[in-house]
Amino acid sequence: MKRYDAALIIAASENDANLFYATKFLAPGPFIYLQTSEKRIIFVSNLEFERAKKQAKVDEVISINKYKKDSS
Repeated sequence: MKRYDAALIIAASENDANLFYATKFLAPGPFIYLQTSEKRIIFVSNLEFERAKKQAKVDEVISINKYKKDSS
């Protein structure tokens, strides 16, 4: 099997077994999972942020809202 330096999954872990296996975080809505050779990160909505920090088995949880442009 070929090894990759990075992986990216954008899905709802409720519907994607690979994402759930990678994060151990079950969510009905889509979120971003990024894995490099050094770190595993998920980007989630503010709604899921606190729960993700407690449940996800990743190195870092980031709120996607941090990167949204202000609409004003």
